[in-house]
Amino acid sequence: SGELRELADVLELPATHPLAPALQRARQQPFATWARAIGVPAPKALALGDSWATLAARDAAQWQTEPGIGAYRAAQLVAFFAHPQVQVLAVRLREHTIQGF
Repeated sequence: SGELRELADVLELPATHPLAPALQRARQQPFATWARAIGVPAPKALALGDSWATLAARDAAQWQTEPGIGAYRAAQLVAFFAHPQVQVLAVRLREHTIQGF
């Protein structure tokens, strides 16, 4: 989506850009904050851990073992992590050394 592309573009701001200090603070946010910010469709109460790879590797059955996740939400999560634009964004975040990616 355009929003994911815009987020990836923001990561490319030069250090002299006026938003650079805010971006540096954002880079220091915990993994779960980043994961929720990019739209992981998990219940708010669910602890997301600290690894994108771990979450992305889960299948529907594994997601359904979590409290508050039924078949529909599990399918949403699997589809989210499999989406090509989401995968590209995760790679970009890892390249920019965002924690957990």
